[in-house]
Amino acid sequence: MTGISEDPLQIPESEAIWQLNSVRYIDLREISEPDKRVFNAVRIVVEEAIVNEATQAVSHLPGLAGVLAGAHPIESVEGCKMLSYRGNTTWHT
Repeated sequence: MTGISEDPLQIPESEAIWQLNSVRYIDLREISEPDKRVFNAVRIVVEEAIVNEATQAVSHLPGLAGVLAGAHPIESVEGCKMLSYRGNTTWHT
């Protein structure tokens, strides 16, 4: 997996949005306030996820065995991209 940059977004915002929209599944890895002294500061980290056909989905609940038969988990694996966004937010109600 690629590393997370600790710096604010290293690429133009339009490129980051394009990268985010180019993947089918994402996992939210972190949402935090990196600096409590800054009002509305936010850090969001997401990681690309894929259907991992190398493994089968399993459940320890007997009732789900039939539902999960032949299913594959959606998860982040080696080579999946990670994107970090840090900025100030404005919430509208």
